Amino acid sequence: MDNDIKKHESVVKGKTEVSKNLDVGNLFSKFVCDGVKTAGKSMISDVFLPKCKQAVYDTLVNGLNVLFWGPGGKRPMSGSSTGARIQYASASGAKPVTNTQRVSPTVKRTVDPEDITFESRMDAQNVYDTMVDIIDQYDRVSLAEFMELADIPNDDFTYRKYGWTSLPPADIRRLGNGSYYIRFPKMQII
Repeated sequence: MDNDIKKHESVVKGKTEVSKNLDVGNLFSKFVCDGVKTAGKSMISDVFLPKCKQAVYDTLVNGLNVLFWGPGGKRPMSGSSTGARIQYASASGAKPVTNTQRVSPTVKRTVDPEDITFESRMDAQNVYDTMVDIIDQYDRVSLAEFMELADIPNDDFTYRKYGWTSLPPADIRRLGNGSYYIRFPKMQII
């Protein structure tokens, strides 16, 4: 599908827009339910595993030091200058290069599909039904295709790499301002 990118026509008749979805149920599920799962995974992968690796490394290094250099575990210092570093920059009179300019990475905000709102429930349902048809035909639907169907302009090629391979029954919700959004499962790399 990468070589023959299919363009889809918009299936909405009303206005669509990208705005922060402030639905209480949506925010609760994102921050509390998903947060607990993410925090558990992060704690294991970012804290527990590195500490275990560091403990094993320290144990091995200290054990080898004691094995090779005796109970003190320290390498005896010799009077020779082997291993000394020579600063050639200072010998030639050149100043060391200092990087004073900081380059900050450009962070591009990704679109959360639940931030795309529709003027009518029928527009949201048409987009959802068309997405299900695309999955039936191509076994997947991308975020870019969803945005095309919703008449939201996009030019980010990475939107074609994320999407869904299956969708549960439609969960279309109404916001307090009268607009609608589609509640999706988490996207994955497709």
